[in-house]
Amino acid sequence: LSDEVRAKMHYERGNYYDSVGLRDLARLDFNQSLQLNPAQPDIFNLLGVYFTQVGEFDAAYEAFDSTLELAPDNSYAERNRAIALYYGGRIDLALEDMTKHYQEMPSDPFRALWLYIIEADQNPEQAKANLQQRYQQDR
Repeated sequence: LSDEVRAKMHYERGNYYDSVGLRDLARLDFNQSLQLNPAQPDIFNLLGVYFTQVGEFDAAYEAFDSTLELAPDNSYAERNRAIALYYGGRIDLALEDMTKHYQEMPSDPFRALWLYIIEADQNPEQAKANLQQRYQQDR
């Protein structure tokens, strides 16, 4: 089998493992897939989420940066990086990423709520006022 086919097989099996909660096995398959074909932004994004969940924030930032380098318009990676930055205590950078993410689709309540959560870490009253204002604008 070609490396491309083997990479796809590892990716698919990793997705199956992930869907049944076997995240460590999924991560192993995703890493094997990347070794065979490193130009897979979706895998870097998934690995970034895994790293965020286990508190390995530097690895998460690197994975999300790789995703965005390969696919600059990947809004999920942008959002996920903002969330990782938030949990990693880098609030200013998280706010910058999430503000940009929100502005791409202000009618998305998920984006508005995440922006509120990050803003609330710095100034809860202002964050609440901003959320109410955004809600009124979208009505």
